[in-house]
Amino acid sequence: MNRLITVFASILVGATQSACAAVVDQARALRWYVQDETTLRQVFHDVGVVNEFLSSVASKDGVDGSRPLANAFMFADLRGDGHIELICTISGGGQYFPTVLVVTKSGYGFTRASAYTGGAMDVPDFDKMLINADDGKQKQILLPRWLKGYPGAFPGPIVYDIYQYAYGQLKRADLQYAGYYRSALLPKLSAQVAALRATPSSGHAEIDRRRVAEIAALNEGIQAMREMLRSGIIPEFRYDGHLAKRN
Repeated sequence: MNRLITVFASILVGATQSACAAVVDQARALRWYVQDETTLRQVFHDVGVVNEFLSSVASKDGVDGSRPLANAFMFADLRGDGHIELICTISGGGQYFPTVLVVTKSGYGFTRASAYTGGAMDVPDFDKMLINADDGKQKQILLPRWLKGYPGAFPGPIVYDIYQYAYGQLKRADLQYAGYYRSALLPKLSAQVAALRATPSSGHAEIDRRRVAEIAALNEGIQAMREMLRSGIIPEFRYDGHLAKRN
């Protein structure tokens, strides 16, 4: 019986490895240009296939030796140069903080870049993550993060960072897109605060306390981003609950 189990496991591992190799070979055969997007979508037809691909091309980054796993993905031309990137949200738990991973073809292989160094949180609106912050050809990635330590049951202050993809790297470029904060993001968040304030009491103390906490959290995040625009200093997340700042 043990021999049969071992043989079956070997067959299963071999089949999985063959499937991964097939996906990588198909992805490698394509140019990853905008005109290849339909074919790329056929190759990467679900998140399971994407993870087969990542298991072959993504290095073992986790402390536990595991590889990142995607829970959502899309294709986009981030640089506006006709080349397609595979964009995945990663929140597999364990040793991984939620993040965004960008993979693109480079020569015969693939390059990968990830965002976040701390304070990361899940991306709640994946379809709203891509923005055009300056009406140019390039697209940017808008990502939320905690302003300070995880708040627990009640809402905590959130700030939004803008990442620019260039030269195979995702770099935070908040101050480069100050106009987007002023004209789009901050007015939107301020409107959310106004709507919450205009909401009549529910008659339930816990619900009303949560609404008050949400207003306070939104306002703290708004103030932090306004201060960033005023001072030119980006607030940095610190695990001890304190904030470091850098230009």
